[in-house]
Amino acid sequence: MAAAQTGAPHSLPRIVLILTDSPDRARRLTDAFGGARFWVSVSSVSEGLEASIELRPDLLVVTGNGADVICHAMRADERTLTIPILAVGAPFGDDRLADAVVESDAPVDRVLAAADELLALRDAGSQPVRVRLVDDTGVSPDKHRPCPSCAAPLRWVERSRLYGVEYDYYAWCPNGCGLYCYDLGLGAWAKLA
Repeated sequence: MAAAQTGAPHSLPRIVLILTDSPDRARRLTDAFGGARFWVSVSSVSEGLEASIELRPDLLVVTGNGADVICHAMRADERTLTIPILAVGAPFGDDRLADAVVESDAPVDRVLAAADELLALRDAGSQPVRVRLVDDTGVSPDKHRPCPSCAAPLRWVERSRLYGVEYDYYAWCPNGCGLYCYDLGLGAWAKLA
């Protein structure tokens, strides 16, 4: 199966940021995205948000532990909200965290086909699929809960279920207190970053 070529050809390589803490996965994914079509950078999952803001990639590829947390952080920050996310073998309880998910042992052409599909959607001006799902859920939670640290209003980003627990996720506190989610079952806050 060959990777789909859609839209106008790009004269510059597409920027792909790979977030992983595994040297083996970093090598495998760098090899998969190597070549003239992509310019690849690798960062740790814990530094993923900062690297994404600085690099502004065309595609984010995440894998390994902590991938679900970085996806929430990416979607909660307006600077990275529209970057397509491809999860490779990441342990997601809710696949809406990423725009596409492929198994860690998926063949290279399948990984590249998923990447090309996400890039084609971006080129066409479409919002990431996950963002549309959140907007179309019909759920209307309290959009402005106060920050648990400073009481500033936090902007609601999405509601999702992870390992059977339902959470509301919020954007970064405007006063810089952090990134939070609200556990709807317990009625308690959890600080993500």
